[in-house]
Amino acid sequence: GEITMNKTLTYAVVGCGSFGNEHTNALTLIQGAEITAFCDKHIEQAEKLKEKYNLENAICFADYNEMLSKMKFDVVVVATSDKEHCEIAIAAMKAGSHVMCEKPMAKTYKEAQAAGQILNYVCILPIFMSYLEFTVTTTYYFIPILNEDEILEMLGED
Repeated sequence: GEITMNKTLTYAVVGCGSFGNEHTNALTLIQGAEITAFCDKHIEQAEKLKEKYNLENAICFADYNEMLSKMKFDVVVVATSDKEHCEIAIAAMKAGSHVMCEKPMAKTYKEAQAAGQILNYVCILPIFMSYLEFTVTTTYYFIPILNEDEILEMLGED
């Protein structure tokens, strides 16, 4: 099955290991999703994904800051190691992109608070894949960022 969007959205995939591969596979099944860049500290990983999915027009980078300064994207997919998620997501949001981030978005409350200062809402776009039916469903959730008192209350730390 194929998902169709009304307009083409440009995507960058940051982190080209196994999770970057899964996101790339899913995005190639969505008509209207165009991956225009890959980024990985080990640029050969980015080049492998570009070649694997025959995306000859995509540009590969080893540094996400360089990528974000040279190109604009509708969406940046963050599929790196956990410790890098928040930093890359914040840089992408500051560059004007929406972000699809592997979990966890942040490793600490302070990181989450920094990300929350960029946007009033966190947009989580999980992509669910059914290998048996070969379908991709994209689901959008908008979750308001909680203030510090609400988080402490949830944690039982009034």
